[in-house]
Amino acid sequence: MQLILKLILITIIVVSCSDKNETSTLSTQNLSEETKKRMRDSIDRTLLDSIRAKKQINEIPYYYSMYNIDTLNTKYIIKYADQLGVVGQYKTSFELLNKAISYTDNKAKLYRCKGNIWQYIATTNSQKNLPYSAYLDSSLYYYEEACETDTNDVELFVTLCLAHQYLKMYDKAMIDIEHAIRLQPNNKDHVLFRGCVKIDLKDYQGAYEDLKVITPFRRIDPSMYYHRALAESYLNKLNECKLDLDTCIMLSPNNPDAYYFRGVCRTNIKDKYNGWLDIKKAYDLGYPVPAKEYKIMMEKLSEKKI
Repeated sequence: MQLILKLILITIIVVSCSDKNETSTLSTQNLSEETKKRMRDSIDRTLLDSIRAKKQINEIPYYYSMYNIDTLNTKYIIKYADQLGVVGQYKTSFELLNKAISYTDNKAKLYRCKGNIWQYIATTNSQKNLPYSAYLDSSLYYYEEACETDTNDVELFVTLCLAHQYLKMYDKAMIDIEHAIRLQPNNKDHVLFRGCVKIDLKDYQGAYEDLKVITPFRRIDPSMYYHRALAESYLNKLNECKLDLDTCIMLSPNNPDAYYFRGVCRTNIKDKYNGWLDIKKAYDLGYPVPAKEYKIMMEKLSEKKI
């Protein structure tokens, strides 16, 4: 990736000015969009060559290079700031975003990026068993600020919905996803997200109706099958539930929750032995099977017939 840095620095600093091969230091802000595109294409080709050569990739120089071609372009500011957040350079990321917010009218996605950075901090603290709820509050604040700034950006409302859902603010999550559906009524993915929220609100029939048809974009998403199975279990559609859990496990073969859930489902449709095998598999993958249930499971599996 050092090659990428060299490429961009050479392109930025040394620009041919005449037939006499004179050079001058120029700001890339003054270059044409066509020239900037050629520069970015060159960086992308360099990155692709590195990937093909199976070289170890450090993405920070790549995002820095793309950003440095036009330091006023919010699209690349966001990508660079987000990557800085991913690697834990929170202060630099916030400084970059705050500076951009001070001079641009396109603030909504910058606010969302700030929300993402606070999410990264919360996640890091959570993994270290440190307090993190205040950071989640900060993240939510900026997601809400983003939506208030641009009420027509669907992606912002989907992000806010997921944040509210994670914080168990299900009524607010429903308001967010309903707004997204009003903005894009033909986007079936948003209907699937609404189905997941309806499960949290215990509207299992409504959730089943929303999740009944998995869109082509979600056919390889195990969580969608898992959520539909949840709705089906509450509606006593156990055979459909079991089939959806089969698909969920096929797509995510080390999901302990899915194995446990399928085990319970199987024991209720008179496939008890395989049900206990699923629960044992869930236990082996780390699912906290209750002690009493574990004891029964081991007794049943030790029998030849159930």
